Amino acid sequence: MNEKLKDIQTKAKDFWNKYDKKQKRLIVSIFAVVVVAVIILAVVLSRPTYETLIECTDTTNAADIADTLTSNDIQYTTENNGLTIKVPKENLVKATYLIAQNGYTAKGYGIDDYKNDGGFSTTSEDKTRLYQKYLEDKMVGVLTSFDYVKSANVTFSIPATNYSVLATDEDQETFVSVQLTLKKSVPDGAAEAMARYCATAVGSDSTARVTIIDSNGNTLFQGNDSAALSGSNVNASEKEKIRQLYNDEVISNVTKLLNTTNLYSTVSVAPSLDISFDKVDKVDTVYSNDANVKQNDYVYEQEGGSYSGGVPGTDSNDDDTTYQVDTGDGSSTSITITKNEYAPSSSITHTEGEQGTLNKANSSLSIAVNKYQVYDQATLEENGQLDNTTWEQYKAQNNTVTAMNVDFTGVIQAIAAGTGIPAANISVIGYNVPVFNDKVSTFSFTNTVLPIILAVIIVGLLGFVVWRSLRPVEVTETEPELSVDEILSATKEKESVEDIEYDEKSEVRKAIEKFVDENPESVALLLRNWLNNDWE
Repeated sequence: MNEKLKDIQTKAKDFWNKYDKKQKRLIVSIFAVVVVAVIILAVVLSRPTYETLIECTDTTNAADIADTLTSNDIQYTTENNGLTIKVPKENLVKATYLIAQNGYTAKGYGIDDYKNDGGFSTTSEDKTRLYQKYLEDKMVGVLTSFDYVKSANVTFSIPATNYSVLATDEDQETFVSVQLTLKKSVPDGAAEAMARYCATAVGSDSTARVTIIDSNGNTLFQGNDSAALSGSNVNASEKEKIRQLYNDEVISNVTKLLNTTNLYSTVSVAPSLDISFDKVDKVDTVYSNDANVKQNDYVYEQEGGSYSGGVPGTDSNDDDTTYQVDTGDGSSTSITITKNEYAPSSSITHTEGEQGTLNKANSSLSIAVNKYQVYDQATLEENGQLDNTTWEQYKAQNNTVTAMNVDFTGVIQAIAAGTGIPAANISVIGYNVPVFNDKVSTFSFTNTVLPIILAVIIVGLLGFVVWRSLRPVEVTETEPELSVDEILSATKEKESVEDIEYDEKSEVRKAIEKFVDENPESVALLLRNWLNNDWE
């Protein structure tokens, strides 16, 4: 047995020794690389596959979720400064249930996950939270599809007594909170459109319970009561937008009007607009009866005539005789009283006021126009206006802004007719502004001299290349390598010299040193030949 082991050892040693040092190093390196690769592959295959559970917005939520996972013996890793939490793939469903119980929604949960994650241990509350998460993730996908939205976070707030996200009872409707990270500004009306989509997605016909903000804390949409949605209240951002729209419209119209005259170099408009955001409802009632239609008539008539008085004394009285008996004759007159009641005709007009209306009567405009007075140095020199002065002195003498001596009444009337603002509330001022144009020199180094220099350099380079290409090629002969025998024979042909003494330099020693100094490469080649040929 020992002989076999020694034989195997001897064969292995012989097999190893048949390679030189370079081949041995290569074999060892390859073996080491293979071993390391196998170890890395084993480690990678044995590691669990982690998938993203949730992307938190702050470290407080991340710490809460991490504590939940730790308490339930679920491994996890973090990325993005601890805000992104990943768990092993086999524990993803369990971790999703756990964080859903704490009000957190996992990332990327779809309808297939919702349908496939049911089991005997899944409660109805778990299923409700998972379905809520599915709707939230679906809404996130829609919102991030807009080109101005980078990312979105959506949270549903469902009443505790409600058993469905899509509740129709007003007291049980779901609140929707949306936080957007924007790539660029939101277009006008886009926030309202997103709010209506969110409300519709949760089965509500009102955006009163939808709030949308951006990552900087700016409110893009704030849902209020139904009155706010109908337009009785306008928030500050909407008011500012309306004011800006009115200002831009007035400035644009006035500027275009004045620029068409080609009389002014610059036009600046400063409007002061009275914009009312009060909603006032008016009811006007007008009564009329052009046809004299009577609703009721009242007529009173009385007939009368002459009569005779009674006889005083003991005669019996008539039936119409009173205790005061008139003994003289008299007469009566007929009286008619008429009272007419006409039927009134009423006209009622109900006017519902609008918000953001422009009160032109209380608005005003201030307009400043400038006209450039151009002074050209070359033209002035040709006209002889600079004969007795320099250009710098002329500019100093005329560099004064002066007011225009112009009647702007016609301009004001045109602006008033175009904007509807009373002419009394419009003011226009104008100034003459001097502008000096220095004489431009006709000589330019960049345009004249530099192209010539570049052309000369290019032609010179081309000529040099042609000259080099036409020059005959110089053939350099290499000296053949000298062998030891040739050097020795050459040495023997020389005259014999004295033995080399150590005390003083002989002629041979000097010749050898001279040969070494003049031909170091040949000496080195000679030494290599000696070593390779084992020359002694």
